[in-house]
Amino acid sequence: MLVRRFEAQDLEECILLGAMMHEESVYRDQPFSRDRLTYVAHLCLTNPDYVCFVAERKGQIAGLMVGIAGQNFFADSKYAADLALYVAPHHRGSTAAIRLIIEFSKWAEASGCNEIRCGVTTGINDELGGKIYKRFGFQDGGSLYVKKISPL
Repeated sequence: MLVRRFEAQDLEECILLGAMMHEESVYRDQPFSRDRLTYVAHLCLTNPDYVCFVAERKGQIAGLMVGIAGQNFFADSKYAADLALYVAPHHRGSTAAIRLIIEFSKWAEASGCNEIRCGVTTGINDELGGKIYKRFGFQDGGSLYVKKISPL
């Protein structure tokens, strides 16, 4: 399993993975937007505060991790946060997620971040996701409360 930075030619495969994640997750009731994924991909290629890593096996993208570096509200320090971590169902059980987290962590450190914040909110193997993060020294940082305010 090779993990590398996202490249422009990966766009179609990554959009397919994004669609798979959307359909499988608790976010499936929100409209899927190919345009939004394309825009985020563009940011990952052009904005140093955005990153996307892909896990590739035998020429096929098995998973991806997208994240950002942001400025803390209360301090002159930066943090990294994930926007998405997804491994295609037929590649689960591989080292894809672990390798993606490792590369994202390296990027966060190289970007001058002093903290990494990753969420487990998709409803896809949430318990396993939490266990994987804890293996890498992450701690439970609280809860995320969601309230839907209008029908889509």
